[in-house]
Amino acid sequence: MHLVQFLFPVETRTHVWYIIRIYVPIGGVRMKEYLGKTVELIYIDRHREVTFRMVRVLSIRDGMMKAFCFTANAPRVFKAENIVDLELVKHVI
Repeated sequence: MHLVQFLFPVETRTHVWYIIRIYVPIGGVRMKEYLGKTVELIYIDRHREVTFRMVRVLSIRDGMMKAFCFTANAPRVFKAENIVDLELVKHVI
C-alpha cells in the first residue's frame, strides 16, 4: 500500500486551515464498519471549506457516503475523497 501525504491550505471566512492529507483506503473497508452508526467527520465541501459534521451513516457506494446529518437535520451525500477524518461517536445525546 502506498501512502501519499501532502499539506494544503483551506481557507474559510475567518481562518486558513493547513490540512495534512494522508491517502489511505478510507472509502472501502474502513467506512463500511461505520454503517448504521453515528460518527463525527471533518469534511471539505465543494467550496473548499472545512466543516465538522455529526452524521448517521446510511449507506456507502461508489466512493459516496449517504448519511443523515444532525448538523443540517437532513440527509446528505458526502464524497469519500473529501472526508479528512471520521470518528465513532460513543454516546449520542
